[in-house]
Order: sequence, then structure tokens, then C-alpha cells
Amino acid sequence: MRREPVCQLKTCACGCGEEFRATRSYYRGLRKPGAGPYFPDYKVGHNPNTRAAAVKGGPGRPPIVITTALLEERWRAHVIPGAPDECWEWQGGRDAHNYGKLRIGRAHQELAHRRSYILHKGPLSPADVVRHSCDNPPCVNPAHLHSGTHLDNILDKIRKGRYRNQNTDKTHCPNGHEYTAANTYLCKRGKRSCQTCKMDACRRYAARKKRVAG
Repeated sequence: MRREPVCQLKTCACGCGEEFRATRSYYRGLRKPGAGPYFPDYKVGHNPNTRAAAVKGGPGRPPIVITTALLEERWRAHVIPGAPDECWEWQGGRDAHNYGKLRIGRAHQELAHRRSYILHKGPLSPADVVRHSCDNPPCVNPAHLHSGTHLDNILDKIRKGRYRNQNTDKTHCPNGHEYTAANTYLCKRGKRSCQTCKMDACRRYAARKKRVAG
């Protein structure tokens, strides 16, 4: 039985005239069903259709340089501005939560409403969260965007009745105390806890500390 060749000596198709040993490939996307093995036409780093080629010193397309001007250009290409009080919905791709995603190839991606805030209102720190006053995830209207912390975002959800988890519908704590406005304590992360249980725990700690002190 005749074995298929593992490699071939070919001349690079980029026009450099260099010969190279092309190793066979069986990637389905590179050959038709029933066809023989595929042998690349370009020497490694010489394919003009790949940016990786330029990184390796070949004649490929240069890597994308991410600049503020480029980000603004791409952002405006996916936005149809409306009235100042209307939602400007992102016309590009979106993530699983319906938030707009600003992508530039594989070199850069970020949330579209976050870039909108930076372009119109100023820089943000990595810890800052951009919140929607309109509660419309794909909206990028800077008039509807406000910065804050993660805690501010959670408290905003609680005030608007949009914060949901496995404990949202519970009306009493595990010890049977009702979650009222006076009996509910919110920690820094926005987690709800019982004020009565918290005070009982403080009293037990003080009594235990007193016994240890003698």
C-alpha cells in the first residue's frame, strides 16, 4: 500500500522565491471532502493574510495599534444617536446579558457603554462600574450613564427591585425574625442580614469576652 507523502518541497507563494518543506495538514476547513491532504502554500511567517506573519518578520499585515481615536471611530460606527433623553441602542455585537461589546479583532474588547462614558465624561478606574439610569443594557447614551462602585450598582438594583438571588423572596431570617426596614442591615457588598441576630451575636461575644477576662 502506497503511503501518502508527509511533506513536500514547495516555493513560497508570497513571491519571495524561497523554498520550504510544506508539512501536510488534514484540517477539514482547508480541503474539500474526499480530497487529499492539504499542503500550505506559504512559508511560516510569509502569509500576507495573517497579522502573525508580521510579528514573525514576514510581509503580513501589521498588528493593530489600539488608540483612543480608533476606539472612538469604531464606537461611532455602531451608534445611531437620537434625542438626548432617548436610549441609543448599540448596533454591534452583544454579550449574554445584552450589553453591547466593542471589539477590534482579537486585539481589544470592552463594554460599549463603558467606552461611551469614557468618550463623553472622562476616564474610569478598573474598579468603577458604569450604571444605566434607564435600565436598558444595550443603551450607550452618555446622558443615561453614571459611574459608581459595585456596591452602588447592587444597592441601585435593590432599590429598583431588580436584584434577584436565592434569598430574595425570603421574608424572615433563619432564626425567624422578619426582614423589616428597621431590622435589615446591608453589608458593604450589599448582602442583607438580620439586625436582631447581629445584635444578639454582639451580646454573646461581649459576654464570652467578659468570662475569659475573669
